[in-house]
Amino acid sequence: MIRLGVRSLGAVGAPEGFPGHGAWPKDSRIRSLIGGSEAVTGALHTHYAPLRLRRLDPYAGAALLAAKLALEACPCLSREPGLVVCTGRGPVPAINAFTDSYMDFGPEGASPTAFSQTVHNVAASTISMFLTLEGPALTVSQPGLGVSSALCTISAWLEQGLVETVLFGAVDDCEAFSRVIEERPELPATPHSPLAVFAVLSWADADEDLLDVEAIRFSARQGGDVRQTRCPGPVEILSGLLSVLSAGGREAILEEAYGGSLASLRVRIKAVGGL
Repeated sequence: MIRLGVRSLGAVGAPEGFPGHGAWPKDSRIRSLIGGSEAVTGALHTHYAPLRLRRLDPYAGAALLAAKLALEACPCLSREPGLVVCTGRGPVPAINAFTDSYMDFGPEGASPTAFSQTVHNVAASTISMFLTLEGPALTVSQPGLGVSSALCTISAWLEQGLVETVLFGAVDDCEAFSRVIEERPELPATPHSPLAVFAVLSWADADEDLLDVEAIRFSARQGGDVRQTRCPGPVEILSGLLSVLSAGGREAILEEAYGGSLASLRVRIKAVGGL
């Protein structure tokens, strides 16, 4: 795998989803909106007409805003970027809403709008349309190892010259159902509280990077019942990059596990915000 450089970061979501956000470095290449869905909607309305946003649910809206912030924070883009979006559970509230409408009104009366928002690809398609991205796009939908798998694909895209930069992010919703199935009582209990983190990646460049992803290593996990171990989701892994930047070290390991396998991301930190 080639060394990947993180050139900018954008984060959106409720403060409970980013407990360390107060310590994030002050750098023009890091932009965030820490607030609930109303704050996200308000921010989007400053950029887009209400008519364009009327069918956007909080899940797609958070992904769009985080992606927009990351792109705006990037020093420069020489070519059309590729797009890769990870999600652990997908748009859970939309799936629940469509299921409710189906159960209440049957197949003839089920909400077509809710159905269109249940597709796990909805975040990537929304970002592509609103930001007019015409490069290759990919959605990785899996609760564990999604970030590591996506980074391997991104590395291949860059190595083969398909793109020069990739807009890479993760989005998941932290509504009550997600809190139960992921055993995360610390997440906000407010319905429709999506979290999204996006980064612009390219070949490692010492002059423009926030940090470099030096290596990804996959291995079988030893011992223990893997079913009883909660794995960090894609948003957690990418928000971990922001936590790493605020930790004051020079190198860190981020880990994600799933189904008995373990992936380790070794990242090298550059000078940011006076660190």
